[in-house]
Amino acid sequence: MAAPPLAPVVCCGRTFTSTDLGLIREVTAHCSGLGLTEIASTVCELLAWTRPTGRLKTHECRQLLTRLHDRGLLALPALRPTGPKGPRRIAWTAASAPRPAITGPLRALHPLRVTRVTTAADRALWTELIDRYHYRRFRVPVGAQLRYLVHAGSAPSAVVACLLWTSAAWKLAARDCWIGWTAATRAISASSSTTAAF
Repeated sequence: MAAPPLAPVVCCGRTFTSTDLGLIREVTAHCSGLGLTEIASTVCELLAWTRPTGRLKTHECRQLLTRLHDRGLLALPALRPTGPKGPRRIAWTAASAPRPAITGPLRALHPLRVTRVTTAADRALWTELIDRYHYRRFRVPVGAQLRYLVHAGSAPSAVVACLLWTSAAWKLAARDCWIGWTAATRAISASSSTTAAF
């Protein structure tokens, strides 16, 4: 006997109809041999659930699948062992080794060059520097993000700062009240501001 249709569900600003939820049930039942991330990616592709950049919303879909599973509305495969729990360890290399202190007026450091982190090598350096010198070490940032390295002096030059911008929290009662956002305006405004920034 077929499962009864589900009432629509809202997750991360998107409403999933009973037809969407039926498709999600079907995918999880037929792909039970896959891991949760693969199932989430498949659901995102079938429902065209993407970011403004075109990338799949796999993380958000995993949240939706887990929520539906916790309500007993679908079955998910058991979690696969993925290695040790907790924050991953970052290897420190000579690239982030302590350098002599920089002293003197700011003008002595000119030109300051701010470069966006776009390559694997820059991402590794940025992560290593944050892990070594930030008082809380490296933690994986949440949401859309932009990372930058700040270099002082002419190229090649030392990195003197690491910068990170991330998207705002989805719901924050004090902020939403202060700027007059309702649930509907938040969905529209948050999506367009992420598009503009990223």
